[in-house]
Amino acid sequence: MILLHGLVDDAGLLPPAPLPLFQALQRNRTDRILAHPLLSRRLLCPSGLLPDLARRAGRGDGAAVEAALDGAVQGEVDRELQVDHGPQADREPQAGPGRGPGDGPPGPDHGRAVPPRTPLDVGVVLDDGGGAVPADVTGLPGVRVVHVETWALPEEVRRAALLARVGGSFRLRTVYFEMPRGSRRVESVAALSGARPLGMRIRCHGTRSCPPPGVTELADTIAECVFWDVPFRVAAGQHRAVSAPAVGGLPARHGYLNVLLATAAAVEGAGAGEVREVLRTTDEELIAARFAAVGWRTALRTRRVFTGMGARSTGEPPRDVERLGLLGTVGEGVA
Repeated sequence: MILLHGLVDDAGLLPPAPLPLFQALQRNRTDRILAHPLLSRRLLCPSGLLPDLARRAGRGDGAAVEAALDGAVQGEVDRELQVDHGPQADREPQAGPGRGPGDGPPGPDHGRAVPPRTPLDVGVVLDDGGGAVPADVTGLPGVRVVHVETWALPEEVRRAALLARVGGSFRLRTVYFEMPRGSRRVESVAALSGARPLGMRIRCHGTRSCPPPGVTELADTIAECVFWDVPFRVAAGQHRAVSAPAVGGLPARHGYLNVLLATAAAVEGAGAGEVREVLRTTDEELIAARFAAVGWRTALRTRRVFTGMGARSTGEPPRDVERLGLLGTVGEGVA
């Protein structure tokens, strides 16, 4: 479970087909109730939507989902137990402290503690053309900003890393930078060494006009992140569990399970050729067998580097790992 626990963030609000905000909040609340171990329950949000998201989360939009589930469950329990409240059930409610005779019957939460609403954990994605996070995020009580993702040039990343190492003041604790592809990006990983919680964002999917990094470039980036202890996350998208070859002119798509296992291989000291071979693997049974062999110490070190990813669907990744039988085997190999 260590490798997969809390790996997937909800990217339903991101392009190219964002959900309406209310629908995204409803889906996130449902995911929080169901609590699948693969899902982090974090919601990725474009910077321009953050104030509106905070207002809606603060007033409890989407709470009807939780209330409906709670009511349905309680109704089933009552029917199973055949609850009989006796003759007192038909009596008028008695006035008591804080209640008047005209206050009506007690609500569904009467007599039980109602926990305070927990802020929604949010990862903020800055717009490609700019955008900004409000300077005072404490003024957004409905949300808790846990990280920021942004595009940056290598020289900008190096300046940010220098400020972090010399004790610069960062209002937001964790920032992941995505840089233009090429050798300068791989070289810039070393600049982030010792600058946690600053890290890298890498892309495993793309289009003909903007393809993802090739196997060699991705393997080199992963190896550099492991060597320099630089955290990275995978950019949001419609991800495959296992890599797929290029078909019909479309670029190859790297599976997130392949990226996890390639990171684990680099953690264990594998050479560049072995890391690339893991990324190229398209055999699902082989991927499942490799997962079963990952020890818990390696799994912990792997997740220290590969911290998470965004997915437009929060239903497909759980179905994928359950279909492959991975939830009961991950991280249980030899230490």
